[in-house]
Amino acid sequence: DDVSSSSLFVQYSKASFQWNTPFRKSASSPFEELKKAKEFYNRANVAILSASSSSTSSTKNEMSLRWEISLLWPSPWEPHVLLTGTSKLTFAVKDDDSITILSQTDYLDNGGKSKTDIYSALSNQLLPRFWDLYHIGMTPAAEKSPLLPPSKASAGFLAPYELYELPPRLYCTTTLPSSKREYREADVIPNHAFVTAIKTMGPNKQTYTPVSPIQVSINRVKEPKDEGGGSKNEIEWNIPLSPQFTCNPTLPLPSLSKKRGETCTYKYNPSSKLIATVPYNKSVQDEDISSVRKTLYDAVIKDGLKPKISDVDGRPKFFVFQNDVKACFTKDGMGMAVYEWRPDFAKGNVVGIELEM
Repeated sequence: DDVSSSSLFVQYSKASFQWNTPFRKSASSPFEELKKAKEFYNRANVAILSASSSSTSSTKNEMSLRWEISLLWPSPWEPHVLLTGTSKLTFAVKDDDSITILSQTDYLDNGGKSKTDIYSALSNQLLPRFWDLYHIGMTPAAEKSPLLPPSKASAGFLAPYELYELPPRLYCTTTLPSSKREYREADVIPNHAFVTAIKTMGPNKQTYTPVSPIQVSINRVKEPKDEGGGSKNEIEWNIPLSPQFTCNPTLPLPSLSKKRGETCTYKYNPSSKLIATVPYNKSVQDEDISSVRKTLYDAVIKDGLKPKISDVDGRPKFFVFQNDVKACFTKDGMGMAVYEWRPDFAKGNVVGIELEM
């Protein structure tokens, strides 16, 4: 869609606008730069996830934006590049309610210590990944959710786990009551999470963005009073939403499930999360996961890190990142999931634990 300042009811100051950004600047304003970017990239989508403002004087205001940019890079394997970050704006509101932006400073979540290193943010996203090439006939390359270096905490010497920080993101959060382990319900995204269907063949073939990994956890939740008021196990999927979908002004939800305990909603996590992960090669509901969790828990405790605890059962918050699942989005929403085969020795998935920041 065309980007124009008139449609947003704002304008950049032509006389004194100051723009500090890690991105290439060949235009006078971000709006103009976005128009030029569409000529280079095979596809470009920008989504604003949150905004907060404050007033510093009667004529000058400040605003902080959190955004995500999804780019389909113009190379033979067409990698999906995801950039997340924030912008600080100063603007003036005139008597006629028109808004003039005076300055803008952009920061990249994965832009190094200065948060301005664009090469650091791009370097691990442009080269082809092995599993994307191995399954190249199945889907386009996946848009990977960022795993950032921790800003404060650090792993111990020769720690068996990796430490990451997750930036604030918007997720499709879907739940399903958990039953027996052998049913393996947590391995597959449930039907009530899908909004649309994707046409992958024929004259009306649609372009779509696969996203990965999918976060799956089995949580203890409180039962409603009419069910006894106790607690039960519930499977929860947190599926990161692609900017190809979140750039829409409204986000359609799937039809409400009539079955008790089956829910689907969009959830914004406004704060960064600290996690520790170890490689894992089996199902979310496999019995072996208990020993992997214990090993991970003991390792983070030994290094002085503090796990986050559930309010319901007082247990640590564990999860699994499914790297062998791709949730596929168009502008209409999630319409397909693709499950890749990976050998056990590859340990393509990870078990994680959420930690106090």
